[in-house]
Amino acid sequence: MLVVSSHLLIYSGVTPGMVWKPLRWLTMGGMAVDVFIILSGFVIFLLLDRARETPGVYLWRRFMRLFPAYLCCLAIGIALSPVAADWLRALPWHGQDEIVRLIRVWESATAHFSAHLFMHLTMLHGVLPDEILPHSGTALLGVAWSLSLEWQFYLVAPLAYAMIRRPLGAWFWGGAIIGSTVFAAFIKSRYAGEWALTYRPGAFLPLKAHLFFVGGVSYFAHRALVKARFRMPRAMLPAALTGVVLFVDARALWIWFTVLAAHWVARSHPVDTASRFVCGVLNSSFLQRVGLMSYSVYILHTAFIYVWSHALVLLPVTWTRWTFLAVLTMLVLPSIWVGASLLYRYVERPAIEFAKRRHPLAWRSSPTLAPG
Repeated sequence: MLVVSSHLLIYSGVTPGMVWKPLRWLTMGGMAVDVFIILSGFVIFLLLDRARETPGVYLWRRFMRLFPAYLCCLAIGIALSPVAADWLRALPWHGQDEIVRLIRVWESATAHFSAHLFMHLTMLHGVLPDEILPHSGTALLGVAWSLSLEWQFYLVAPLAYAMIRRPLGAWFWGGAIIGSTVFAAFIKSRYAGEWALTYRPGAFLPLKAHLFFVGGVSYFAHRALVKARFRMPRAMLPAALTGVVLFVDARALWIWFTVLAAHWVARSHPVDTASRFVCGVLNSSFLQRVGLMSYSVYILHTAFIYVWSHALVLLPVTWTRWTFLAVLTMLVLPSIWVGASLLYRYVERPAIEFAKRRHPLAWRSSPTLAPG
């Protein structure tokens, strides 16, 4: 929902500086995505540790978790691609930096449509820098940059998990994280006055690997505490080595560790008021319901923002940023709720259930025993 609110502000021409300071957290969609990346690291290591699936079954289920709903929204993005840039130019604040950037993204999507479509169908579009394919991470379906990031992590997570379970494996993984961080710093550094390689907005795994690492380490710490073994696992040791780079994501880390600590305290001290409040809010039926549809909301919401914002521009009304934002919000939020509910019910959840029941290895015919 923070991603939704930040996008509503952007398309309404409202910059963070225009927002009342106590409410500027509504513009922090990127921070919310970072929290989700940490959560994803936690959950994937939990699944690998508990399910003990073969790599093929694991990847099949992860693929079915992402791809069917993603493909539906990608089709919407493809349908919008011929008109999206013109719709953005029709906004009264089309000269604003963020809108100009979005126009360039859609222009790249149409100019290099075949290449973008091919890379998006592999869900590896975030791997390519802008120097090879302009705006590869955000073309056609802007929010899909994080899906590419997730898919890259899913591909390497079994190897990382296998390594961390071996002697000195945690040190090896910690070294790999440090190496990837140094590589990311090189990518971001300036060389001869130009960016060496440009990834927007960070869809290449090495740029966010430390956040997945924090989530993975948090799982092993959580497992140790739940089992009442208060000795931290070896995975905590290389975590200290990554501390030098974590300050850039301080807000996401504060949120993550606050919730995690509240959960741990609530288990040990059920009468603690603060921890019970945090856990009670997150376990409320409303947030649990929203959480079920969070993936559908995330990948679908920009389509409704584009359609409704263009519809408002066509009206014979002189819009200010704030009235446009108010009306757009009232139109978009119910649309998202209905659309995400349908996407979750008829695409996302059936795909998840299908992947649980069947996987490609099970489709191979097995020899039939002779009677008797």
